[in-house]
Amino acid sequence: MKQVTFTKGVKFESNTYYRAEVGRIDFYLSDTVRSYNPEYRSHTTGAGEYMDIAFLLCDLENVVLDFGGATLMFHGRIQPFMLDNCKNVTIKNLKLDYDRPFYTQASLISCEENTMRVRLDEGFSCRVDTEHKGLIATSETWENRMNAKDCLLWLYDPADKQLHTIILALFGDEIYPHENPPLPIRQIFVEQDGEDILFHGSFPADWVGRKDRKLVITHEPRDKTAIQTVGGENITLSDIVIVHGSALAFIGMHTKDIFIDRFDICANYDGNGRIVANNADGIHLFNCYGKVEIKNCTMEGLLDDTVNVHGNFVAVTEVLSDGIMSDSRLAGLTSALKLFLAGDRIAVYRGHTREKLAEFTLTDAQTDIESGRRVLRVAEPELLSVISEGDVIENLSANADVLIENCVFRRFRGTMRMQTSGKIVIKGCRFENRGTSLMMTGDTTYWYESGPVDDITIEDCYFAYALNWRIVTHTQVEYTEKAPYYHRGVKIKSCFFDGKFTCRLDHVDGVEFVGNKTSADELIISLNACNDCAVFDAREV
Repeated sequence: MKQVTFTKGVKFESNTYYRAEVGRIDFYLSDTVRSYNPEYRSHTTGAGEYMDIAFLLCDLENVVLDFGGATLMFHGRIQPFMLDNCKNVTIKNLKLDYDRPFYTQASLISCEENTMRVRLDEGFSCRVDTEHKGLIATSETWENRMNAKDCLLWLYDPADKQLHTIILALFGDEIYPHENPPLPIRQIFVEQDGEDILFHGSFPADWVGRKDRKLVITHEPRDKTAIQTVGGENITLSDIVIVHGSALAFIGMHTKDIFIDRFDICANYDGNGRIVANNADGIHLFNCYGKVEIKNCTMEGLLDDTVNVHGNFVAVTEVLSDGIMSDSRLAGLTSALKLFLAGDRIAVYRGHTREKLAEFTLTDAQTDIESGRRVLRVAEPELLSVISEGDVIENLSANADVLIENCVFRRFRGTMRMQTSGKIVIKGCRFENRGTSLMMTGDTTYWYESGPVDDITIEDCYFAYALNWRIVTHTQVEYTEKAPYYHRGVKIKSCFFDGKFTCRLDHVDGVEFVGNKTSADELIISLNACNDCAVFDAREV
């Protein structure tokens, strides 16, 4: 493999080892490539028309990017890494940060029912728009008026290091809210009062009377990811520290074989005082293949899920002579996201149930991005007569095996979501959050995320004290007499629960709960409409 010293602007080639020999590298918009490829931005409907990318690698093989421990500092709205259809690529030995985080942080001085007094923390520059009673987040290269779509406001208690109540809000007298928000959007009017800023509006009852808290405001779209792969095979990330990774730290889209080792997402890195490391997820994988291994990682300061592995359902809109027309009903995603590839094996289910009607092999898969219509050509057209409009399609091939081992998950708002029928092993991990740590989900109503878990082992893990269930199934499908279950093969073995609440499992076929221990007087497990359960040393409720 050819050895090359990395410098900004170097041309990337296959079969090359690039090594950086400096301690810090600063990247500005002038150092980026502007891409209008809609697939790069398909994971969010909030993205703009283009993306400015610092490292754009396309159709390369056998490449190593070794930064030798350097800090990569990005100035502005920049996507750091994009790997498009690359094979055997390793990125390692770096710290990744932005000059101005894509959220705003303030110290809460007081909060009454209709007025909040805050003081901006260092490094989170904003100015008050006195004319429109608004608040504008600022940096050297961008501004955000925080008056469009929605902003998420979080209250953080430094004493227990947990994020608590959430509200959605927009600032100023001219606001342009999201058309279909998941929560009501409040309007906040802003006033400067010396070093303090006053927010006038309506605040939750459990915020009133609070002080000595931190307020977090996220205001950037989820369109920038620290490292992203689109297609490709055999991608390795190792010895990486995400100081601030914008929205998500890593996204994989229909990629085969992903290996992640010592990939740390760090709040308050080196005492910088930042509560948030990522505005959204840590690792989010869409329709991936082969193996996914996540080892020896620490994640903290996430405002959404630690790890989310899933495929996506689509609905049948028309049955063709040689295939199926379907639409994309995926909340928050665009139709440019590739859900099917030629050669994939798919299944079609009756309506929103798990009653399988037929399986097909795809000979072709095309999407009209404007309309969102997907045309799936199949090798078995003689089976199409059994399906009809409204049935649901699942990609059976894009279900990676997942190993998560020796990882620590500290403060995060969301959960870990497992939605793959590949073999899942979660072993030797610590979950130190105060909410649900692991969720097996799937739905055919809103997110349209698939697929069901068929074989998961959770072993030798530690779950910190919490007042709710630590491991949960949450599915939004219709259960029938013919198909009464969604997830299968859930095994929880030799784990320690600091507290009595363990699992709440619904409509699971095959549960094994054995060898688990607790600091409480007993362990409690909730099983609803489950089958073939072997539960030891726990009380069922």
